[in-house]
Amino acid sequence: MDQDPWEEGEIALQLYLLALSQSQRVGSHLAVLQYRVGACFLRRMTTDTGSFEYVDVRSEGEGMSSIGMGSGLVKHQNLSLAGRYLAPAWEYFSSGDYSVEAAQVQVALAELILQGGSAEGVWVAPCNEGEAIQALRTACDVFLKEMQVEKLAKARCILAGWLASEQLPERLRDYGEAQAILEAQWQEGLLTAWEDRVLYARVLLELQRRFFDGALERMKALVAENESSTPAPDLARLQLHSILGDAYQLVPDDKKSLHHYLLCIEADKHLVNASVSPESRNMVTAESQRAYVMAFRACIGQGEIKKMLLLADRFVSRDRIEDARFLRRPAPEGIPLSLRNREDEELQKLRAGLSAMIGADNSFERLNHSFAIQQCRRTLEALWQDMEGIDGTEDYLRYRRGNPLEWEEVQRWLDSSATPVAVAAIVPNHREVFIVLCVSGRQPACMALELSMQNLHEAVERWRNSVGPDAFESVPTPARFLPELEGLAKWLAGETKSVSRLYVLPAAGLHGVPLHAVDSGDGPLVAHVAVAYLPSLWLLIRSEGCAQRQTENLSAFVAGNLTEDLPAAAEEAILVAQKLAAQPRLGRSVKKEDVLTALQECNVVHIAGHGRFNGIAAMTSGIPLHGEAAVTASEVQFLSLSASLVVLSACDLGRVRTSSGANAIGFPIACMFSGVGSALLAQWEVEDAFTSRFMQSFYVHLLANRKVSRIDPVAALQSTMLEFISAGEPPVAWAPFAIHVGSISELR
Repeated sequence: MDQDPWEEGEIALQLYLLALSQSQRVGSHLAVLQYRVGACFLRRMTTDTGSFEYVDVRSEGEGMSSIGMGSGLVKHQNLSLAGRYLAPAWEYFSSGDYSVEAAQVQVALAELILQGGSAEGVWVAPCNEGEAIQALRTACDVFLKEMQVEKLAKARCILAGWLASEQLPERLRDYGEAQAILEAQWQEGLLTAWEDRVLYARVLLELQRRFFDGALERMKALVAENESSTPAPDLARLQLHSILGDAYQLVPDDKKSLHHYLLCIEADKHLVNASVSPESRNMVTAESQRAYVMAFRACIGQGEIKKMLLLADRFVSRDRIEDARFLRRPAPEGIPLSLRNREDEELQKLRAGLSAMIGADNSFERLNHSFAIQQCRRTLEALWQDMEGIDGTEDYLRYRRGNPLEWEEVQRWLDSSATPVAVAAIVPNHREVFIVLCVSGRQPACMALELSMQNLHEAVERWRNSVGPDAFESVPTPARFLPELEGLAKWLAGETKSVSRLYVLPAAGLHGVPLHAVDSGDGPLVAHVAVAYLPSLWLLIRSEGCAQRQTENLSAFVAGNLTEDLPAAAEEAILVAQKLAAQPRLGRSVKKEDVLTALQECNVVHIAGHGRFNGIAAMTSGIPLHGEAAVTASEVQFLSLSASLVVLSACDLGRVRTSSGANAIGFPIACMFSGVGSALLAQWEVEDAFTSRFMQSFYVHLLANRKVSRIDPVAALQSTMLEFISAGEPPVAWAPFAIHVGSISELR
């Protein structure tokens, strides 16, 4: 039992074959095998980042070996299997002269109990958490007596981890003993594993909160990479810098705290770029989300408003950028055709692999896809290295590599606009929401809204429950939307008087909230400035330099009444098609392939019909077709789309799912990060007859200035809304429609 069960997966097979070939020693070999298998099932439940099933994804790049695939839904099953295999191993080793082996099984059984499992039927096994802690101490004594240094070191770290674990009852926790154990390990040169350093740093942080002298200095030593021959993997780097950022918050020292949170976020970027499976991304997101929020607080303390905007943009779109950077984009002309062709081929293979990963039925299939995806990524990195130094490739390579925005890029983009524009980023804080506003030719400004995250979420839910078809007739004309946000709308209206349009980068639960309809004290915000919503400022700015320019000839796809139960949608499609000089497609004649092809080939796509939003599985939201077919967000997200404008005249498709300011997912996000220029979507249920009139007016305004300038859906939507506001229509009628912008359309 020299090796640990999670280090070499092939050992189990080798031991099994050995047990069969040496019948005279089959008992000991079988017991070793049972221990290893039981410990493998147990180990699935004890990583720092959550509970996983299946296997660790070691193919996902350096620093990703402790990120796994799966879910905690199988925790009970894994613990039961662990107990089933550990029981006979314990019975064999505890009945013979196998003190070291018995101690190893004892450690595993103690962890089983501490994880919430049961050692029922196991002779002299720990029965509760207190006995499990004592069993760990006893095992450490055995390893010390038998001079099993490596086993002792691992058992001590396990004991220290549980003594400092919040899963353990307060009466059993002992941070002082945990610190003493880990400090001894450090002094003896045995604290070499980076996950153990992370554990020690967490213990020290807790002790610092209890005014323990020397905790901060020891944490700084743990983070220093030059004390180890092996650099910290990205996950450990993320965790350690996050902990040290918290430590400086306690001093307090906002400058050093912000420095470490930013280093933590840099590690997050590398982890997201290295991850393949959605599960891995979710684990990275969970680990890094708090670091972003704490970095915002440190920025506020330092007055770093520019950094707040850049961090807010990375916060709301950090993993989606990984998808967007692999879109098919025209490479600069100076790049040799052979390189461009090879890049395009690898990009197609990679996006096909990412799509297949989502639909994989089991972990082995996912693992096969992950190998292929990683190979594509390595090939692309090599191709991009070959492109370095070629004239005109600098911006293109920044896009392809997903490099974060720098403030100078944002400033250039703001100042390059023919008319002043503004970007407002919503930044979450504990009891406040901060709004960072950047306007062409001006210094950034910031305001605080006294509204806690919980109160904001509750207000949004109350508002959502108050709108719908019934409210269309019952809500009076001066109806107010979200009074909690009226102070924000008033401030934005005052700060954007000379601005042609305002781009809102939502976070903090504001995804899908019609900020444009909130009363600013003198009418809704949209009456003062055209409003559009951004899934990512990075996407807008970086796509501008490498977007496919559209032809002068407008190609349109118009479809309606796809489910054959909305005659008003069919009439709308016919009228819109006339304005766009297109042939309308109606009813069951529209197939899923037709819609997906149109999104990839046409300039303008207009679909009138039903929309379906799934609040639990948002990526299954989409456009129902005749029968059981549907075009879903999960199918759209890995396509390279080229539509300049997508209009979905349907209920609810502008809604997204988000949690406490984390990345939003849903149909509009899938469209934007797949290459759509702009999308006009409704954020709640809409009334058929009004929607038809609204869309006809929208296209009148959209096409009015087409001969003198490119199409501008943001300005067209504002003009349409002002028209209906002047006509006395209630906000519940026109407010659900919103423009989401991924890139600036060049279609004229």
